[in-house]
Amino acid sequence: MMQCPKCQTILSIEKNAVFTTCPNCKLLLYIDKKGSRPAEDNEMREKFMQVNRLVRWACDSILGHQWSDEGYLLSDNDQCVKMKVCKRCFYRFEKREGHEFIDNYISDNSCEKRRVCTKCGHVVISSNPEHNFLPSYFIEGTCDRERRCSHCGMVEKLGTDHMFCDPDWVVSETDKCVSTRACRRCGQVQAAVTHWGKWVVIGRKDITPNGEEVLFQEKRICEVCGFEEYRERFWNSPYHN
Repeated sequence: MMQCPKCQTILSIEKNAVFTTCPNCKLLLYIDKKGSRPAEDNEMREKFMQVNRLVRWACDSILGHQWSDEGYLLSDNDQCVKMKVCKRCFYRFEKREGHEFIDNYISDNSCEKRRVCTKCGHVVISSNPEHNFLPSYFIEGTCDRERRCSHCGMVEKLGTDHMFCDPDWVVSETDKCVSTRACRRCGQVQAAVTHWGKWVVIGRKDITPNGEEVLFQEKRICEVCGFEEYRERFWNSPYHN
């Protein structure tokens, strides 16, 4: 009893057969005293060269080739190779076809995928994992977000996303103009300094000859805490006073 070396299908082989094609995976198999094995292009080429030239000539011009059934070769190329071989002289006739891939994971605990051609068995391993992430979620009691792959279970950290809202600002130190607000999700406190007062121009400089662009120096003194601030700003108008 012989089995296909690729898919382990039990083969029904005629007596003195030289080739057979697996009925399941369509792999072309070569049969000799060692058993059945995948037919290889280089080996068939060598056997053809070893056949007597007279036999090769007779096959080609008088008798005609005695073809095997067509079957696929195991391939590592960018195309499938479908071949039939003369049982007498080992002359080869081949056709090339595009691969027909199916994708599957290498294992349950890995998101690396392999693509396997259903015709010739050519395998392509993905260079990067292909995770299938579920919707992201917040870690309980924090604003740290993460997401989990539904296949391999890997957890990916996505960073922190606090829920601060402007209406929550509360003045905490009046004499220093300090206000605070708390994250509505995790309670983390954020502080900011907001000064109050009117900006006063203390200097100006014309950047262009006709005053189309002016640089103003300004100052303000906070009406609450007395802090002095300075700034410069451009104004693109000759009519600004």
